[in-house]
Amino acid sequence: MSLKSVFVTVIFLFVGLTAQCQPLSVPDTLKQKLQGLSESEQAQTLINNSTSFLPAKSELARFLCNEALTKLEQTEKDHPKLIAKANYVIGESYYYESDFKTARPYYEKACSMFQTIGDTSLCAETKNCIGLTYYYTGEFNKAIQEFINAYNLYSELKQKSDMADMLTNIAMIQKETGDNAKAMKNYVDALAVEEELGDSSSIAIISNGIGLLNMDRDSLDLASQYLNRAKDIFHRLGQVSREASVLHNLGMIFQKKNEYQRSLPYLRKAKELFKEEGDIMGEAYVLHGMGTAMSKLKLYNQAEKDYLEALSLAKEHDLPLLIRDTYKNLYEFHNDRNEYKKALKYHVMYTQLKDSLFNKEKADQLAKIQTQYETEKNAREVQNLKLENELKESRLKRNILENKIAYGLAGIFLIILIILLNRFLENRQANRLLESKNKEIEIQKAELEDLNHAYREMNKELRTLNSEKDTFFSIIAHDLKNPFHALLGLSFLLKEDYPKLTDHERVNFAGEINQTSIKIFQMLENLLAWARTQTNQIEYNPEYINLSEFAEELYENTITQAHQKDIFLSFDIRRQHQVYADALMLETVIKNLITNGIKFTPRGGAVRVKSELEPESNFIKISVFDTGVGLTPEEQGKLFRIDRHLKKTGTDSEEGSGLGLLVCQEFVKKNGGKIGVTSEPGKGSHFWITMPISDRT
Repeated sequence: MSLKSVFVTVIFLFVGLTAQCQPLSVPDTLKQKLQGLSESEQAQTLINNSTSFLPAKSELARFLCNEALTKLEQTEKDHPKLIAKANYVIGESYYYESDFKTARPYYEKACSMFQTIGDTSLCAETKNCIGLTYYYTGEFNKAIQEFINAYNLYSELKQKSDMADMLTNIAMIQKETGDNAKAMKNYVDALAVEEELGDSSSIAIISNGIGLLNMDRDSLDLASQYLNRAKDIFHRLGQVSREASVLHNLGMIFQKKNEYQRSLPYLRKAKELFKEEGDIMGEAYVLHGMGTAMSKLKLYNQAEKDYLEALSLAKEHDLPLLIRDTYKNLYEFHNDRNEYKKALKYHVMYTQLKDSLFNKEKADQLAKIQTQYETEKNAREVQNLKLENELKESRLKRNILENKIAYGLAGIFLIILIILLNRFLENRQANRLLESKNKEIEIQKAELEDLNHAYREMNKELRTLNSEKDTFFSIIAHDLKNPFHALLGLSFLLKEDYPKLTDHERVNFAGEINQTSIKIFQMLENLLAWARTQTNQIEYNPEYINLSEFAEELYENTITQAHQKDIFLSFDIRRQHQVYADALMLETVIKNLITNGIKFTPRGGAVRVKSELEPESNFIKISVFDTGVGLTPEEQGKLFRIDRHLKKTGTDSEEGSGLGLLVCQEFVKKNGGKIGVTSEPGKGSHFWITMPISDRT
């Protein structure tokens, strides 16, 4: 080599070394924020901004925190929380570099300071980080103790999501130590909490853990479902390292299926993402998986290269679990190739490391820790059950009071029904007496044959009316009987099985009793209104009504019912339209027709109210159109008749007796108008009434 070449080489080496050794400094943008601040304020700003450089620029984050600690040296006692946070971030910086043993003392110092100043939440978070450093260095006993301590602190704070995170970490250790049943239980319990809270990131982490457990149990399809769910969530949240970890796991599922070629795209993508994030530990695990795939595909040189690179990274960053697994794979790799000397070498190293990671003494200690954790957890659950029982007792007293009120209302309804039936029987008895008297008059007044003929016709009409009323009240009695049966049945079940019912079932029963009572009340209200029209007991107070103003009030009273079924309710009423009618009767009629339209219109339909002048008459026609199920000609023939009964269920299973239309018919007649309907099945219905025009129109 010439002197010139040597000189050039030295120059390049010098430039390269100079670039590598360039000292770290505070970024210019951050320097601007520090101007004009006191030493402690500058330290706080440096610490707060340091976390934004994790994990990609962990060395810079560590540098900023050390700078902050230098500024706080003179006032250390005055700023314990800042110093604790700086130590925590330095621990994080080493953690993201997979230097877990170096990270641990910083975490421990931060935890001690958080505990001293009484910040329980940050103390628990730091204990979790300490537990993870023990986990990744294979010290499972110490790891699970830290996770349990963190769980207990979060339990005191009632931070459900963080408690679930600790259950997830405990499950990781249980999986590593072969206690898959307990691991699965903790994963499932944690997943239930996170799904209730809607924490997507935690849901994905737990789904990944459950997927790995199912992979160990060879439930590969179920494992794929959980892992793909986790991958999609991490991708959506932009959590690159975690997405890469799941891609690695999906690749390992294909290896479990002996589909090594299919595993490679997942592993290569995972390696690419880990490299972007600077996640050396993740990259090492992927290289381990790629070595296995290459070995099985008989690409032995590449396989050995990947294994050795993974082993180098694992040793460099003290990852005993990965070192153990790589020793095992290298043993199998050389054994398959009949290189028994190398195979024996790696088998011995694998066995020694495996035994050192988890010997019998450690297993007994771990079992003792888990038993202690289960005992403490059960004690907390007993306390929670005690509180729940006290709450149930309070609810029981309230439900007893509600039952008494329900029984009282039912009694009132029964009394009203008895009064109505008694009135009906009295009327029928009176009609029979009248019929008897008419016959006597017919015999005694033979000479007044014309008059007797009129009486006979009247008696015939009365008999028809009585027969229709008998039929009508038989129908009403049947319609009232069913909801009363439901009311009695529900209240009986609530009374007899109360201790066995859950709170949710009790609320459902109470709701059904309420709904049934409302139905009975509405039916009795219509029945009373109809009865008053039959006995002329209802007052008729006509007045001039502006339909536009009247419609605004109707809209307010019916729009809520329409919204409950997603039905579009509209009014097309001319401002100059006025009618001469009883306002209460008119409101009852139109509201009844709108309610029927909503009841028999499916969700997403429409109900429209329109007014128009009747051609060549002194009446205004008010129409209610709907896009509902419509009526057959046979069904239309049963409307507005007391002796015929149309029982039709609404689109949301709403029940009706048909009594409302009879009330409408009587009120319309009382105001001198008419009522009618046109309809086709599947095309909706058009109910209309006519009302006399105001003189002002």
